[in-house]
Amino acid sequence: MADIRTMDLDGMMRDIIDIFNLEGVELVRLSGLFLRERQISNYKDLKPDELDRIVHKLQKAGVIHYQYILYCPHCQEVTYQVKKQENPFKAKVCDTCGGIYIPQRDYSLYELPEV
Repeated sequence: MADIRTMDLDGMMRDIIDIFNLEGVELVRLSGLFLRERQISNYKDLKPDELDRIVHKLQKAGVIHYQYILYCPHCQEVTYQVKKQENPFKAKVCDTCGGIYIPQRDYSLYELPEV
């Protein structure tokens, strides 16, 4: 018989994969993903940084895809940009706190491939 935590982890990973691959999804906020995964799994001790590591591992494995990661300098919200944007350096309004910022490499914009 499978361990309950293993089944929960499998379900959580399937859910993350489904979210990132849903048609029409443009971005995924870590805070929203975190709340969802804590709610649907039995991982009540799950931490946002652990979930972020899972997302990175799934990206590296080629199971999910995002273009880059934005980090709000005001509220520290992490956003995975799924849909390609023409100019990732244009001013952004944070969906969480409403703060305005201009993404900058290694400060609020990460994992953007060199072009």
